[in-house]
Amino acid sequence: REQSTTMRSPTIQYTAHWEEERTKEAVEKEEVFLAHIKINAKKSKEAYATLDGLHVDVLLAGKTDQNRCVDGDQVVLRVKGIEAWESIKTGKLAQNLRSPARDPVGCLSDGMRRTSISENNKHHRQTKESQSYVVGMETLKKLAQQYPTKRPTAQVVAVQKASRKREAVVGHLEFRDQEKGILTLVTRDAKLPHCIMYMEDIPIGLRRKISTEMRDVNAEKTLVLAKITKWQVKYPYPVAKVMKAIGMSGEIETESRAILEAENIHQDHDDFPLEAMECLPVTPWRLKEEDIKERRDLRDARIFSIDPITARDLDDALSYAELANGCAEVGVHIADVSHFVPPESALDEEAQRRSTSVYLVQKVLPMLPRLLCEELCSLNAGVDRCAFSVIWVLDRDGNIKDQWMGKTIIRSCAKLSYEDAQNMLDGKFSAKPNEEPPTLLHGPHTWNEVVSDVRGLNRIAQRLRKSRFENGSLRLDNKKLLIDLDDAGFPIGHRLFKVKDANRLVEEFMLLANRSVARFITEYYPDRSLLRRHPFPNGTKMVELVEFAKHHGIDLRAGSSKEIHESLQALLVTEQARRAARSIGLDVQTLFELMQILATEPMQLAMYFNTGDHEESDWRHFALAFDHYTHFTSPIRRYPDIIVHRLLSASLDAHSGKDPAESFKLHGNKDTDILSDIAAHCNDCKLAAKNAQEASARLFLAFILREKPRVAKAIVVALNGDKFFEVYIPEYGLQRRVNVENDHPGLKVTWDEEEGILELVGKPRPLSNDQEAPCNEVCGGSVETALVVKVFASLDILLCCGGGKGKPLDVKAELLLE
Repeated sequence: REQSTTMRSPTIQYTAHWEEERTKEAVEKEEVFLAHIKINAKKSKEAYATLDGLHVDVLLAGKTDQNRCVDGDQVVLRVKGIEAWESIKTGKLAQNLRSPARDPVGCLSDGMRRTSISENNKHHRQTKESQSYVVGMETLKKLAQQYPTKRPTAQVVAVQKASRKREAVVGHLEFRDQEKGILTLVTRDAKLPHCIMYMEDIPIGLRRKISTEMRDVNAEKTLVLAKITKWQVKYPYPVAKVMKAIGMSGEIETESRAILEAENIHQDHDDFPLEAMECLPVTPWRLKEEDIKERRDLRDARIFSIDPITARDLDDALSYAELANGCAEVGVHIADVSHFVPPESALDEEAQRRSTSVYLVQKVLPMLPRLLCEELCSLNAGVDRCAFSVIWVLDRDGNIKDQWMGKTIIRSCAKLSYEDAQNMLDGKFSAKPNEEPPTLLHGPHTWNEVVSDVRGLNRIAQRLRKSRFENGSLRLDNKKLLIDLDDAGFPIGHRLFKVKDANRLVEEFMLLANRSVARFITEYYPDRSLLRRHPFPNGTKMVELVEFAKHHGIDLRAGSSKEIHESLQALLVTEQARRAARSIGLDVQTLFELMQILATEPMQLAMYFNTGDHEESDWRHFALAFDHYTHFTSPIRRYPDIIVHRLLSASLDAHSGKDPAESFKLHGNKDTDILSDIAAHCNDCKLAAKNAQEASARLFLAFILREKPRVAKAIVVALNGDKFFEVYIPEYGLQRRVNVENDHPGLKVTWDEEEGILELVGKPRPLSNDQEAPCNEVCGGSVETALVVKVFASLDILLCCGGGKGKPLDVKAELLLE
């Protein structure tokens, strides 16, 4: 069925995508490059792609060059010749400088400037189109270095792998052509294009409901989930099909479901396929005698878990014992989930599909059925559990003197909360005979022994942490927003998560276990292991950050992760930092928080990968400064950890003298191509879960603010001309955009680009909130006032609930002219 001619766009000239055979040949000749597309949510006509070896992202300028791709698609790119490259636009930090950011000599390490270039000596062939297109990665890298102020531009010639987002389009419907029954799906995700739908394809019941809503512009809208079915060359919009109605916008449960659907997260609490449930063991379950024989028996050891007080999926536990030679034996014990999830089973396939548990404000969507994640796999106190254990002999400085890894059977003696462990460290834990302890203690152990163990672990953890940062680790601690609920599940307040020594204690030993296992499995399977890497930061953005800091009297060095960390920590203690803070009107703690937030901007995402796909020099985790790192310690909630457990089983067999290839197959490990696909899928799912978790927290906060908006202190972190600026709100740990033009019509706005100052003149007014709220009491007024806005300025803003009528509910920041 043809789309209406009224929907054709004469300004957009898409081209047909290349056939598979042509694409394959061009990839082999390095005439094209594979990359994932990132659409600019603020300006959808701009899209970017990251190519290994370039210090700057490639630009797809305009819808024509994007050629019908969707955010997250893996595409085939043809990079244009240098004559078509564009000058690099300054980022939001550089826009606040009086002179453009440049690459200061010595600011960045060579590796960071080149964004992890892997040199090779390939000879590149020229084509008849060499004047118009770049052929070969080496040629592209040399041109990018030769013209550092230019951004490569490219066009999409094919979509190699469709984004998950094509099947997760959430929005509401509006008439485009009522007479012809053509509708527009107004998408909630600004990175996704609006879509075309036909009334006749919509179920009758939903059709009537939507028709009624469209007659009332003030009505809330029915949200629908749709998928993109086709996008023809001659039309500007794709065609989509409604999969289901989600519910009425503006309701907290509907908005929560919309968040999940938009991230392509469809699982609910317990909707596991019957085939997967049939893989579960029969209850009551007991460990078989033959399984016990192949495991080291640690049931008499003093092992305990430390978790959030509400946790029910206990992945990990710790043990500690002092040795006569002054060293300590420290154990990390991880639930052996692979024992219950057979490779290639229906349960394994479902766990792989989900890839991760998803933590929302009001509920958890588990990766595994609750029988496993809360009972049989969970390292609950007082019961026998299968585990993988990593046990070290550590000296007083945390140096590894000996190491053992293997399958074990353990019996945790206590489930400690982080609060319990912190009280032990602070000397506030009480478990006297006539007092009820905060948790049960199982076995022949005493609370004094447990307290001593926790303190011993903390002493070593502090040394491990100190050593880790001395060796180059970088920590960027951004605040995490937590929401408090009443008994009915409605939000009643907020707080910020506080990291204490008990949290750091657990973190250090989990990092050590992950690092140790990564080294062990790659010793036996260097070309087919699943590790986690963190690429170098974006070089251009890092240069902008360094120049921005220098402009404000802040000494930020960025030659390595260690230099970044030391520079940030120096903000808390040096006199230069105190002077810089005073000059811009902030205290040192707030300045430190702001610079940590700004330092996350150049960072790229850490990712799972198949070691066979990368040179060993590219395995490194930039932020941790580890050459080998993986995820081993959370198999109940992360599928990559299950894969690593299977790799560890095979490696242990190979270590004992068995054939490595046979051991690899015996434990259900994946061939390299399959492993690469799984790694990519897990990366997508992890990012989706993170997005959903953060959106859930903002949604519940928005509902609190809908009842009563709050005035809060904010710090300006970026100015972008006369239309909007960005602020950080310390009390909530949030960054928000303040829209001057849209939210405050009638203001007199003056933007001084040279000085980076925005001057606003107008009358304070009751601010619109799209809800009934006592805004008049907060910000009403009739006297004209002026406000000068510049970077690092502190000002009051009104936090309220934005969105509604089909648009996503979210936390909104509005300006107060006071």
